Amino acid sequence: MRSHSLVRSSDKLTIKALDRRGKCKWCGSDRVVRNGRSKGQQLYRCNDCRHQFFDNGKFPRMRKPKKAVAFALEMYFSGESLPKVATNLRKFLSVYVHPRKILEWIQKYAPMVDDFTSQFQPQLCGIYHADETAIKFRPRTPLTQEERAKRVRRKGEQYWHFDAIDEKTRFLVSLHVSKDRGIEDTVAFFKDCAYNTPRPQAIITDDMNAYPRAFNKMFWSCYLDRKVRHLHTHGFGARMNNQPIERWHSTLKDRLKPMRGLVSPDTQVLRGFAIHYNFIRPHSSLHGSTPAKAAQIDLPFEDGWGDLIGWATKWQTMKKEN
Repeated sequence: MRSHSLVRSSDKLTIKALDRRGKCKWCGSDRVVRNGRSKGQQLYRCNDCRHQFFDNGKFPRMRKPKKAVAFALEMYFSGESLPKVATNLRKFLSVYVHPRKILEWIQKYAPMVDDFTSQFQPQLCGIYHADETAIKFRPRTPLTQEERAKRVRRKGEQYWHFDAIDEKTRFLVSLHVSKDRGIEDTVAFFKDCAYNTPRPQAIITDDMNAYPRAFNKMFWSCYLDRKVRHLHTHGFGARMNNQPIERWHSTLKDRLKPMRGLVSPDTQVLRGFAIHYNFIRPHSSLHGSTPAKAAQIDLPFEDGWGDLIGWATKWQTMKKEN
C-alpha cells in the first residue's frame, strides 16, 4: 500500500477507496444488510451510501460481469480490435456483447478512472520530453447516395496530439488534442504539464516555432521565482534527443494504425490508452515495471482494469457523500 504522502492532501478519500474491501459494490462498505428480494435475487442495502444492489459480481448498473468488462478493456488497449475482443469474450468467457458496446464501456469508465488516478502525486525526475504528432479522426457516419455513386473515400480530419513524458520513469504527464499547433494550443499543452503533475525542471522539445514563444508565455512570465529550462534537441543521433517521447508515439501509432482513425476528438480512447500505459502495461526499459510503479504509485493490483474501475467507483461514491 502506498504512503499517504503520495496522495494530494485535498482528497484523502483516495486512501479509503483503496482500503475498503466490503460487500457494497458502490462504496466498499461492510455495513450492508439484506433488503428483500427482487426478480428472484437477494437485494442488499448499504447503510453508508444508501444504495441498493444485487451481489452478482457486476459493476453498478452493468449487465455484464466485472471479469468480462476488465478483460475487454485489457485486450482492446493491448492492441486487439473491437470485433476480436467481442469474439474472445464469447469464446473464453461465454459473454455475448456487441463490439460497439465495448466502446461504450471505454467512454464510460476511462474518464472515471482518469479522475481517480489524477489524485495520486507521481514522484518524477522533472525532465519532460514533449512533442506533437498528427492523428486523424474519421467520422463513422454512413455515406450519402451521391458519395457512394462517386466512390468517395473519406480521408479523415487531421488533429495534433501533444504529449509529454518523464525521462526517468516514462510516466505520461500530459495529453492534449487540438486542431492546430499554434501558440495558444501549445500554451494549453504546457499548462497541462505544469498543473497536472509536479512542476517540471526542464522541458525538452524540437525546433517547432511555437514552442519557444509558448514556453516563455507560460513559464517565464508566471514563475520568475523558479525558472523552468527549455532545451532543444539536435537530431535523433545527438547526445540529447527526444527518444522517449518518439518511442511513445511509435507505440501510439502502432495501436491507432489498424483502427484507421478515431471517430471524434471527444473520444475517450486516447485517455484510456494513456491510463493503460501508465498503470497496467509493463515497460521494457523499466525492467518489466510500469511507469506508475517507477513513479512510486504502487497500487495493490489484482485484476488490472477491474481494480481501477472498482476503486474509481468507490472514490466517486464517497466523494458525492461528502
